[in-house]
Amino acid sequence: MDASGRDEALTRLVEDLSDLAAAAKNLKLEAENLSRFSQLISDVKDLRLRLESQQTFQLDHGFIANILQELDTEVHRVRKVIGDCNSETLLSLSELNQSAKAMAATLRLETTEFKFAADAEAYQVPQLVQLLDSSATASSSSRASTDEEISSPHSSFFRSFDGEMLTDPVSVSCGHSFERRIIEEHLRLGNCRCPECDKELSPTETLTPNTALRKYILEKKQRNAVKKLRHEASLLRSEDLESVNRALDDLNDAMKVIPSCIAKAKEYKLIPVLALLLKKSSGNTRAVLSCLRLIARFSDENKETMGTTGVIRCLMKLLRGAEPEPYALEIMLELSKIEVIADKIGNDPNSIPILVSLLNYPTSDMAEMARSVLENLSGIQSTIMMARCGYFSPFLERFCRGNSEETRASMANELARMRLTEVSARSLEDDQFITCLIELLGCSSPSSKSASLQCIKQLIAFSEFRSRFLSNEFAIPAMLSLITEASEQHWKQEAVVVLVSLVQTSPPTDHQNKPRLQHGNG
Repeated sequence: MDASGRDEALTRLVEDLSDLAAAAKNLKLEAENLSRFSQLISDVKDLRLRLESQQTFQLDHGFIANILQELDTEVHRVRKVIGDCNSETLLSLSELNQSAKAMAATLRLETTEFKFAADAEAYQVPQLVQLLDSSATASSSSRASTDEEISSPHSSFFRSFDGEMLTDPVSVSCGHSFERRIIEEHLRLGNCRCPECDKELSPTETLTPNTALRKYILEKKQRNAVKKLRHEASLLRSEDLESVNRALDDLNDAMKVIPSCIAKAKEYKLIPVLALLLKKSSGNTRAVLSCLRLIARFSDENKETMGTTGVIRCLMKLLRGAEPEPYALEIMLELSKIEVIADKIGNDPNSIPILVSLLNYPTSDMAEMARSVLENLSGIQSTIMMARCGYFSPFLERFCRGNSEETRASMANELARMRLTEVSARSLEDDQFITCLIELLGCSSPSSKSASLQCIKQLIAFSEFRSRFLSNEFAIPAMLSLITEASEQHWKQEAVVVLVSLVQTSPPTDHQNKPRLQHGNG
């Protein structure tokens, strides 16, 4: 054998040895996989027996069905592989290994966020078995709460004392999870053993929040609430009044427990149906309002839908009269927080008069809510309408807060046209307002000067306002300046009329205290 033949033979030998080593390693891995697969099959068998003994489950039926269908597929595949198995062929073991991994992935329950370690397949089937077993136990328990039941918690998704899902699940050192309040009471009473596995617990046991379980439970509740919302929304269209009222009660319950499901209200066209019930006075009006109140409180998107379905007008009808509906006012308050809807409320001719009338309502809560709604109606026209109805605080605040000259002139012009009373004039006795009104006299715009003069002429008809006007250091100089410097003759005449009115109606002491007023008199 020459050197090249020898090298070639050596190379083949090295390759064969490498293949043999790899095969030996694979054989060891396959044996481990087969042993692990055998354990999985044993656990699946245990799971099947337990499933056959259960009649009902608290878990989602669709969720269980999907798991069982995937397991069934893999089990049939395994049976075929075993039937065709040749003990000298590693291919069959590889297929069994693939099935083992598929079954483990199914049992990893990724859809529930219960993700275990990748190499813990044999643990996950017992975990599912425990889950199903404990949930079935909880489903058969009484929903009545007693002290004895509270002192004996069970590890599952459900509280043993009322059959409801856990709200604050925590884990103890042995790995089981319980409702925090229940396990705390269990430990406080000196029970230092796990109620599930009887392992010893410390009297000062560390309770670890089970965030994965809590997340799953919240998602489960959310899905249930959305299903209920969709179902009950369809029942609201029924002609049977009893069915409608029952659906309204169920809707309220679902939205109170899981407010996040309210986001689906638009998708299921819930608001137009509720608006129609309100308009026709069909069903329990209070229950309809309760649904709308929850929607308005937790969903800005649905608030906008309310603004376009006639809800505002219906609410205003319920606020009119001797016994206004508090829920209607609560909904109005929530809606008014959205600027677009606040404009719609302000543009409704009946809204502001009704809301202003509620400011004097005997119940302070109602009066305060009405005030808050009016404060949210910040448009100029809404503010002017409030003043016409006798509520001047928003008008004064808007007039004095640095608006443009044009806006102030427009507001002063509207005020000059209003029929004021002693009470309403008293509301305008504000030094900053008078100063801003006088500043308009010095503006170059003819409309600003005219609006200011007309407004001052109307206000000085009231004695309290005359006194406040005379005490303002800028008032008399502004009027004298207008008389001496104004380019328009009618402005001078208007200013003289104002000064003469002030001189004739003010007491002599004011003349002595205000030399400029004496000058005006002269």
